[in-house]
Amino acid sequence: MDGDSDILEVSPTGDIILVVGPPEEKQLRLRVSSTILRSASKVFDAMFSPPWIESSCTLSLEAPKDIDLPDDDPEAMKAICYAIHHRPDMIPFAEMDGKHILQAVRTIDKYDLFTTMQMVTDRWFRQVTPYRSSTDLMYLVAAAEMLKKFDIFPKLTWLVMIIHVGSYLSFHEDKLLMDTLPPKLLSTYSSPSPPHISRGKSWYASPN
Repeated sequence: MDGDSDILEVSPTGDIILVVGPPEEKQLRLRVSSTILRSASKVFDAMFSPPWIESSCTLSLEAPKDIDLPDDDPEAMKAICYAIHHRPDMIPFAEMDGKHILQAVRTIDKYDLFTTMQMVTDRWFRQVTPYRSSTDLMYLVAAAEMLKKFDIFPKLTWLVMIIHVGSYLSFHEDKLLMDTLPPKLLSTYSSPSPPHISRGKSWYASPN
């Protein structure tokens, strides 16, 4: 294990260290509690049980075990771990732009943390203002779609429409958006006419 000075102590009594990010880039080492993660997510529960964790392996705070998460975004996982460990004061709400929020939401989706993270995600969307760029708002559109936030989705798409200058095809050059947004929504924004949301009829029907 690398020097303890490189470890971010999300939980000082944690028994695992999440090594987040690809090895070729700067990774983030988060000391967390496996018990808290397992109670928050069925995915984490499976990860910290046999055969993922050997039955002979005993997790302990004296010798935390490294768990490699090379495919996850370090900053997104950091915010999620702080939230799960009941440390919302450590989440940089005001500093999180649309891209960081979308990356966090993708991680929430991957680990099935929708219920656990609901209060945090609600707060992210309460900070939406028309002073964001259209690209930043589009990241939030994608995040709202993943979270099925029917209340905020029409507002976000409307803001993109009135703020964006130029062709909507520019959004197709953004890999994060392309990997997240449904093709139906992307094709709507790429059509010659404005999206139906401009006439008060979002393609994404509200359940109410």
